[in-house]
Amino acid sequence: MQINCMYCHTYARRSNVSGIPRLDKCMGCHNLIEGVKDRPRIKKLFEYWENKQPIPWKKVHDLPDFVRFNHERHIQRFYFQEKRPIREACGYCHGDIASMTTARRVKALSMGWCVSCHQKDHLEKAGSTVTSHGPNDCWLCHK
Repeated sequence: MQINCMYCHTYARRSNVSGIPRLDKCMGCHNLIEGVKDRPRIKKLFEYWENKQPIPWKKVHDLPDFVRFNHERHIQRFYFQEKRPIREACGYCHGDIASMTTARRVKALSMGWCVSCHQKDHLEKAGSTVTSHGPNDCWLCHK
């Protein structure tokens, strides 16, 4: 539907976490889209709404408690400063969510995967991996 990721995940631009949308946010759109109302997952959404129950979300991109990932820092840089499309900025880690019926993990999101991205980025930007950000400062990512 070409919806900006941050419409539902409103905290991504201003917080460490992206936030999980409240059910009324989901219903705001799904109530109006006639073509999907008969789909089983959408029917389930309506059941939660009618029963005044929260959706029991299952975290797909959950990281261990000792890892600190800052959505705001990445969104501010890649979306707002570098003007990359939001689907590219979010999709680099989360994959093409728009093509998925249910979100699934498509990237490793492991320490090695994150470090390689930071090293690549710093090589492109500064020509060196020596930096006070990202992979060379453990406390930026670990609590």
